[in-house]
Amino acid sequence: PAAKHSGITEIPAEETKTPAQPLSRAQPGGSDAAEDESFSPELQQAFAELRDPLLPVQGHGLQMLGKLLSRRDASAVTHVKQLTSIFIEQLSHPDSYLYLAAVNGLVAVAGVGTALVVPRLCTEFANSCSAESLRAADTRLVLCEAISKVARLCGAVLPHYRQFFLNALLAGSRDEDLLVRAAALSCLADVVGLLRFSVESCLFEVSSCFCSVLQSDKEAKPRQAAAMAIKHMITGLDAEGLKVTAQVSSLLLRRLRASAGGDDNELVRRHCTDALDSVDRLVRKAFEPSTVKPMKTIHILRPPP
Repeated sequence: PAAKHSGITEIPAEETKTPAQPLSRAQPGGSDAAEDESFSPELQQAFAELRDPLLPVQGHGLQMLGKLLSRRDASAVTHVKQLTSIFIEQLSHPDSYLYLAAVNGLVAVAGVGTALVVPRLCTEFANSCSAESLRAADTRLVLCEAISKVARLCGAVLPHYRQFFLNALLAGSRDEDLLVRAAALSCLADVVGLLRFSVESCLFEVSSCFCSVLQSDKEAKPRQAAAMAIKHMITGLDAEGLKVTAQVSSLLLRRLRASAGGDDNELVRRHCTDALDSVDRLVRKAFEPSTVKPMKTIHILRPPP
């Protein structure tokens, strides 16, 4: 008699393995690009790894590209736009290993050309902090750290990209994860310190964010970060900085006094008290008499013979 069929179809072992797809832009210019003399051997090796079907090998290739840019490799710098396209393409990859390697690669690109990176990286962080995002909290923390590094690499051109950084970090201050909120507030304080007087036009918005977190956030970590951010923002300004903070001084002082005396977290109270002491020192310094002693100069028109 014929054997009874079990109803289960056996799949050959070869068909059960589904290797990852190689990166579609692994090598700009197609296969002939490998023979281009402008590609160094290390760059060609990185491209070869990007075409490998295994995800760990692809991730190592992305890391190699980032290291070449960090070392200012001449071949990598020449093709920085193509490498930026590769990193940006991997920002949509669901695997966190490739995603984080692409983020670190964009940080390396910022050391060569900030215009290629800042808008895309800030938009990526703002989108990842939305409720619809599927990115894990650890990934958002790495993105926030990358934004902080890029802000330091911007140097003198940071005021030109001020709004990109502020919009992204203000969005991060409303993240559902308390550690991401705290990291975004700390990074925002760093950006404000780097901007110095260029932050005047948006100082009210930044101060309102800090005060809102101090007043309404239920978790202690974000409140501690906001109090420390206010303290660093005040202490980072000299006596001339009082003119910048005049428009928000009443808002900050009112919130600092309320939190210094009424917050249930000891560290928040301490940071607020230190911030109030810094304001007091700045006020005293602005109104104290000059320490330069007056001097009288006598001019002799007709010296004696």
